[in-house]
Amino acid sequence: MRFDELIHHSPRIYAAKVTIIFRSKQLLYKILGIQKQQNYIADAYFKKRETIFQQFFKNKKVLDVGCGRGDFLTSLREKYGCYCIGLDISKNMIFYASQNNSTSIYVVGSSDFLPFKDDAVDVVHFNHVFHHLPPNIQEKNLERKQKSRKRSSYDR
Repeated sequence: MRFDELIHHSPRIYAAKVTIIFRSKQLLYKILGIQKQQNYIADAYFKKRETIFQQFFKNKKVLDVGCGRGDFLTSLREKYGCYCIGLDISKNMIFYASQNNSTSIYVVGSSDFLPFKDDAVDVVHFNHVFHHLPPNIQEKNLERKQKSRKRSSYDR
């Protein structure tokens, strides 16, 4: 098993990785003397993200491709009242998510084949996943993403 596969198939190792990266970045910003600028950028990002989520996610049926431990879906459900479905290739991650974040539905699967009808969800979300996919699969997923969500007032 490759190292990245080990990390992405173990919920505890993945959580440790995320924590290490976050703390390392904070330390680097402090050493470089750019912590205030970084905090300003992060605040602006999260404010914009909040606006987008409020507009497009509130009370919607959301599919999170690459849901991992399910933490993101739990926050979506609590904050925006979403009906949440998580999809991940790792059985371990899906098991962890279903045991620890039981308010959502979790499915083992790949973004290469979404096991849902075309109009089954309102929003398809790729969080920290899309950049891992080969270009041909990215294109296929963008096309499928358009098909697998309901048409609504925010389609332009």
